[in-house]
Amino acid sequence: QRTINLYPDINETQQGKANIFLMGTPGLKHFLTPNNSATTDKIRGMFVDSKDNFYIVCGFNFIQITYDPVDNVYLQKVLGNLNTNTGPVSIAENGFQICIVDGDNIYIYIYDDGTFSQYTPDGWQGSDTVSYFSTYFVFVKRNSAQFYISKPYDGTKIDPLDFASKEGSPDNLVATLPINQTIWMFGSKSIEIYYNSGADFPLSVMDGGFIQYGCIAPFSVAIINNAPIWLGRDAN
Repeated sequence: QRTINLYPDINETQQGKANIFLMGTPGLKHFLTPNNSATTDKIRGMFVDSKDNFYIVCGFNFIQITYDPVDNVYLQKVLGNLNTNTGPVSIAENGFQICIVDGDNIYIYIYDDGTFSQYTPDGWQGSDTVSYFSTYFVFVKRNSAQFYISKPYDGTKIDPLDFASKEGSPDNLVATLPINQTIWMFGSKSIEIYYNSGADFPLSVMDGGFIQYGCIAPFSVAIINNAPIWLGRDAN
């Protein structure tokens, strides 16, 4: 007559002893406390790279977390420090580097030599988000419709002329999302879809690649079941 942390579910196979059974609800379990971080520091971003390495940004610290199966413990290594300790960060990788942006700064972790540094490339204009698409890191210039790219496979170099603007609607860009060999450019009230055309500036808008819904929360953009989802809004 009374259950705690359980909910009824229907046995759709109809093969069990009863048509309805009780399922346990998901719970939370403590995973770890980041090293070298103050108790007030927040997790600002998490990332799993193509090699299945797990990273977090907590406060000022960029930390790699690995599992030791012998002792059944998680090991932490601080790879470097950011200039800021609050606010969300965006993380992407190109197979050779991990790129982190926090709005005003860009940081690169290089796999080969294990270095983590802040950079100020000539074409850097700040960005709240970073994506990897077709060998390039893609950034969004704040409070504008412009996006720009790094050199192929190198986030430490940005040509000041490698930029373009979303033109289907005058709203500002807020985020990008690579999916299915295209990259979606999310504006505050509309979306344009681009692909690599191989032109001098390689990203070109697809024919018909325009959606009249935008994004009200840049860090809500994600992929689930090979489809984009986001917290959206339209002009109304």
